[in-house]
Amino acid sequence: MAIPASRTRTFGRAAGFTYIGLLIAVVIMGIALSAVGVVWRTQGQREREQQLLFIGRDFEHAIASYYKTGRQFPRRSTTFWTTSAHRSRPTTCAGSTTTR
Repeated sequence: MAIPASRTRTFGRAAGFTYIGLLIAVVIMGIALSAVGVVWRTQGQREREQQLLFIGRDFEHAIASYYKTGRQFPRRSTTFWTTSAHRSRPTTCAGSTTTR
């Protein structure tokens, strides 16, 4: 059974439109994924900055403690590392008061 020429021509045009539609969909998905990548990278950067700020606050507390004790190292540091009470106390460093 032979397929009329007019039918193959219509099928070819439909296949062309399908191909263009698929290309457009891939481009849109690529743009969306690049936007998601930017947001993901920014979120990771913010998490790393928060972690650094947390570590910085611990250093601030350690330096303030050093100056409060008359510039001597603490003799017993086990309570400092086993409890998290030092994180909830307000500290003063260089004239500023911060609450953790």
